Amino acid sequence: MTGRIVASDADVAEGMVWLAAREPRFARVAALTGPWPLRRREDGFGALRDAIIGQQVSTASASAIRGRVIAAGFETPEAISAADDEALRGCGLSRQKLRYLRALAGAGIDFDALRTLPDETVMEVLLPLPGIGRWTVEMYLIFALGRADVHHGRADLIDQIGEVRQAARGSGRLRHGCLHWCHGHAERERRGDRERIAMQCFLINPQHLDNLS
Repeated sequence: MTGRIVASDADVAEGMVWLAAREPRFARVAALTGPWPLRRREDGFGALRDAIIGQQVSTASASAIRGRVIAAGFETPEAISAADDEALRGCGLSRQKLRYLRALAGAGIDFDALRTLPDETVMEVLLPLPGIGRWTVEMYLIFALGRADVHHGRADLIDQIGEVRQAARGSGRLRHGCLHWCHGHAERERRGDRERIAMQCFLINPQHLDNLS
């Protein structure tokens, strides 16, 4: 069983409505930011390829390396398996990431089948691969497969929600909403938009929201 799938902006809006009802100050955040966007990405080999490329580098560096990999024609498992090390290294990949990508390319994963497998089974399929840890699989479950109630092992992100911590543990919709925001943080930090600013004000001191009205 895959549980609820977050597939549209309406799903995100539903979660935000529930969240605001549970903690009314989030309603003020929503009023300042407007609708929260759906942060889904296409599932499949490319999603995990890009996750590996993005490990331990800045967003800008990851985007540049990814662009070079794609421009060189190394988008598919077959292309990466057939490429020589020098060509892949020329795209900016470290030896370690090269090894991870070759392992992923040669694993023969049925990505279509992952869409209907339970979260735990997806973990069992992906975790044995080098360079793929629990964090990466959870991000794949949430943002590529749209799973609404992924059990998150990183308590530090949930702890940021502070006063709604207990609610986050009790509701799949809220937990997904909280993570949906946290893991879009880097992109919003680069844009510097009001969604990030308003949420940070809430997390630090809800009274600061008055300054954004």
